[in-house]
Amino acid sequence: MSQKNSGQKGGTTSASCVQLDRLSPAVVHVLTGGTPETATVTLEDCPDPDIREIIQLLQGDGRITETERALSVMGSPRHH
Repeated sequence: MSQKNSGQKGGTTSASCVQLDRLSPAVVHVLTGGTPETATVTLEDCPDPDIREIIQLLQGDGRITETERALSVMGSPRHH
């Protein structure tokens, strides 16, 4: 399903084009010539929901309760 001559100079578009809007901004940065060292990584870049949850707990200003601590340890890959 290609669309030829979409009115823009230089080309065609197709359904198989890479959709950069679905990629992490950090990945797009590197793919478009930026360096990994200057890419801004966000919490959403982490594919593991358990690790994201632990990071969110650590980002807070409050203290982690013993229950939260126990749950995060039980959910870690080392204890499965």
